[in-house]
Amino acid sequence: MTATPPAGAPTGAPAGWRHDPSPSARRQDHPVSRDLALTVVGAVLVALGVLFTLQGVGLVGGSPMTGDPFWAAAGPVIALVGLYLAVVRRVGRRRR
Repeated sequence: MTATPPAGAPTGAPAGWRHDPSPSARRQDHPVSRDLALTVVGAVLVALGVLFTLQGVGLVGGSPMTGDPFWAAAGPVIALVGLYLAVVRRVGRRRR
């Protein structure tokens, strides 16, 4: 005779397994992983913002974006958002 898992246990759980629905029992996000991901996303946005700016002002050719004033204005905004994600957000949180 095999023991059956308690109610609330996922299918295939061992017989002695207990389900603990409390918030402290749930896996917490790792701040290091989230910080690394936001830093990488921020760095990519900075690089793209600089590229879009250079294309917008006509210094980088070969694209429909070349010479387009929209990209000359949007590029710095994108780069600033990336800079915030990659650097400023982390520095401000360390001071608290």
